[in-house]
Amino acid sequence: MNREQFIEIIKQEIENESLLNIDKDYITKNYKTAKGGIYFLYNDNDVVIYVGKVGNGKHTSFYKRMYGHGNSAHCNKPWFNQAKKFRFKKFPNLINEEILKIERLMIYAKNQPIYNDIIISEKEFMSIVSKI
Repeated sequence: MNREQFIEIIKQEIENESLLNIDKDYITKNYKTAKGGIYFLYNDNDVVIYVGKVGNGKHTSFYKRMYGHGNSAHCNKPWFNQAKKFRFKKFPNLINEEILKIERLMIYAKNQPIYNDIIISEKEFMSIVSKI
């Protein structure tokens, strides 16, 4: 199996999950302890705008990534109001390092979703370019 075949298998695993509306009450009820997985956040046009991972740590879950991690929760990000739907795929047999690798490949597979990109201003672009 080559890299592209692997990416396609994983992408299909995630995309086979139900596409659900982002609703805090629903996520709280159904994803409070969901961990060890990858998620896609979609805009109104069903375009992936963010790919994320939830590790297997004691103090994490999909709910916490969305709402419960204080200032680092997605709901506190300026782009969160654009996220309308999600898919979450649990990979219970994978360790955190494997989930991280899948996250990186899915960011690649989804053409670097806009909010997985580091936001750099034009001024910062110019500063960096002037140093090259």
